[in-house]
Amino acid sequence: MYLVADPDPLFPEDVTGNFRSIGKLKGNLGDQNYILPQDVDLSQWGSVVVWYLLYSVQFAVSTIESP
Repeated sequence: MYLVADPDPLFPEDVTGNFRSIGKLKGNLGDQNYILPQDVDLSQWGSVVVWYLLYSVQFAVSTIESP
């Protein structure tokens, strides 16, 4: 799971250009929660991406919306 600067990444370089890992995917069913470090400023990030490192492909993207 990555925090990614791009709010709508379409290409691998959109993800790998500016990202921060928030941990491994916990599973493939149901809701999941991830605790972010206190130094993470969500205003600096555009989306959360489920990224498969071995094949450099994304499986899912969720845009981060500001309140």
